[in-house]
Amino acid sequence: MSTLNHFEKSRIALYYFMIGAGFHNAVRAMTWCEEHHPGFRKDGKTPAFAHQIWIANHIRTLPLPREAMELALVGAFLHDTREDKGVSLEEVAALFGAEAASLMDGLTKKVRGLELPKETYFAGLVETPLRALVKGVDRLHNLSSMVGVFDRAKQKKYIDETRQWHLPMLKTARRRFPEYEAAYENIKQSLLSRIDLIEAIHAASPDAEPEAP
Repeated sequence: MSTLNHFEKSRIALYYFMIGAGFHNAVRAMTWCEEHHPGFRKDGKTPAFAHQIWIANHIRTLPLPREAMELALVGAFLHDTREDKGVSLEEVAALFGAEAASLMDGLTKKVRGLELPKETYFAGLVETPLRALVKGVDRLHNLSSMVGVFDRAKQKKYIDETRQWHLPMLKTARRRFPEYEAAYENIKQSLLSRIDLIEAIHAASPDAEPEAP
């Protein structure tokens, strides 16, 4: 008798949540994006698409209006697809709608090898409420999954970037879109708790060095 692993359980639970909610566009986006993210993450064990599943599962716990929830889930699945897989905005718009394409566009920081300056990229993230939300949860999973995969210097870099860019982004978004304040606050507190935990791990074993990617 086979036993489902954590990724499979999370994926199935998310799938049936979306089916039950009538989020059919999000179901289509999940299926389509999973085909575009084969293979494994840097640890060589975790499916690459586990990143998108984790983000979407966190988003579905947030206090969002129904229409915003489905679009945010679609954004969770799509957020790396243009940058990493070269999928066009036109294709995404045809498959999932103009709002989904716009959300993916705003979350993309690198196109054809050219990366936007951070000031430009983060300014764009706070132009609409869901860009900042998806990006915040994306960074939350980055922090949650990097111990034991990234070396200590790269972990510190991610923490410093989070403090410099992601937390101010959430603060700006909270002021611009107060109707999403509780969701932004959830993400902020979750980011801060991850940072505290990682820094406590570093302080408890200052001479230990995690395995390099």
